[in-house]
Amino acid sequence: MIKFTECKKNYRCLFAFTLAEVLITLGIIGVVAALTMSTLIQNMQRQAWTAQLKKSYSVLNQGFQKMLAGDGVNLLSQTSVFNSIVTHTGPDYYCNTVNTAANSTFLENLGKYFKIAEIKKFENSDNYKFYYLSGNAASGSYPNYDAPYDKYSIILTDGTMIINYYFVTPAQGYKTGIMKGFVGNFYIDVNGIKGPNKFGRDIFMFYVGENGLVYPYGSHTCSETASYQGVYPGNPDINYWRNNGGCENNGSSIGDSCAARVLELGKMDY
Repeated sequence: MIKFTECKKNYRCLFAFTLAEVLITLGIIGVVAALTMSTLIQNMQRQAWTAQLKKSYSVLNQGFQKMLAGDGVNLLSQTSVFNSIVTHTGPDYYCNTVNTAANSTFLENLGKYFKIAEIKKFENSDNYKFYYLSGNAASGSYPNYDAPYDKYSIILTDGTMIINYYFVTPAQGYKTGIMKGFVGNFYIDVNGIKGPNKFGRDIFMFYVGENGLVYPYGSHTCSETASYQGVYPGNPDINYWRNNGGCENNGSSIGDSCAARVLELGKMDY
């Protein structure tokens, strides 16, 4: 029998783990790796969605601002683009996801300021639905908020989709406040038809002010437009998403005000 002290001098002595020890070690490493990889993948996805949201937000703001500058006016309802909307209802002219075909001129003019790749009408066969933040597409819980079947979507060249949109002139809603009235609202899907198609992950809601600025639903920046949707009327310095739970991944949140949260904090921390 070779003693340990003797083995230190005998370089031919070999020590090894048993097969059971190797398997246990590999199992532990596998579990730790699986847990770590899952977290890393989630963080990478959230960072990607955040970056895409910031980019889309910038592109949208720039487009509407260029629209004002192009006509030398201060209000979007005074631009040639918005005045090319033709569908009439009551005192308003509007273009939404249903009557898009009747507003080809408006969309053509819109394309001068936004790089539009396609105006797509979604059918049932496209299987495109979007879900609440706390919903589960696989189980069917919290089903689609408003499936865009038989409705049009504006697809930009970078893959961003503008969905469930409503553009109107003259400006409706409140005429005062930061927005000076609004001329539209819409959702964007920052990565197109690719999943997960959830509010607060890759789908976000916005309003367009008469001043040509895009406002995330739930932000305090449009609180002066008293009591209007998406603002917190009690205090203009408090974001709506902080008070109504509209962006909390807690099992009961729609997630429709997550754009305000992500753009304010600069990250997707939920």
